[in-house]
Amino acid sequence: MAFSSISKLESKLNSSYVSVKSSWSKLDAYVNKLRERNPSWPIWGVPLNPPSCLFELFKNKGWEVGWKPSTYIFTGSIEPDIKTIWLKSGMHPYERDKTLSHEFAHLFYPDRFGISGINSSRDYRWEAIIEWLGRQWRAKPTLLRTMINTFELEAKVYDWASQEAFKDYTLAKGQLVLPLDKRYTTIMD
Repeated sequence: MAFSSISKLESKLNSSYVSVKSSWSKLDAYVNKLRERNPSWPIWGVPLNPPSCLFELFKNKGWEVGWKPSTYIFTGSIEPDIKTIWLKSGMHPYERDKTLSHEFAHLFYPDRFGISGINSSRDYRWEAIIEWLGRQWRAKPTLLRTMINTFELEAKVYDWASQEAFKDYTLAKGQLVLPLDKRYTTIMD
C-alpha cells in the first residue's frame, strides 16, 4: 500500500472518532478498521473471554470500587495508588456496569502492548479498544454476575445479559421482574 493511501486511511480513521458513548455498531466498525489497519498489534491476540476469576484476583489484591459525586467529570477512573476503581454516583445500572467493565479492561490490559504511537491511556484508539473489550465482557452473563457479586454491588436487570446474570435475584411472586429501559435494549449499546 502506498504511503499516501496509508495516510488517507489513517486520516479517515481519525475523522471517525468514537467515544465510550458511541453506539456498539459504530464502536465495533471503528475497532475492526483499526484491526485491519494494524494487524500486528498484540492486543488482537488477547482473549476476549477473561477468566471469571479475574475479578476475584483483583479483589484479593486489594482493589475496591468507590463512588464519586454525580458531578464527577468522568463516569469512571482508576486510582492505582489506593487500588480503587471510581464510579460516578447515580448512573443508570447499565452505564454503571459498562463503565466498571471498561475500567476492569484497563486493569487487565494496563499497558498499550508496545503499540507504536499509543503511549497515553487517554489515546482515543486505546480507549476505543478498551471500550470494545469492556462491552463484550459486560454482555457475558457469567462475567457480569461475577464482577457485580465479587465487588458486592447491587444486582440490576436492564437487558438480556443482566437478566441471565441475575435471574435468581429478580424473581418476585413467581414472575420474573424485568424493568427494561428502552434506551438499553441493544445488548452492547
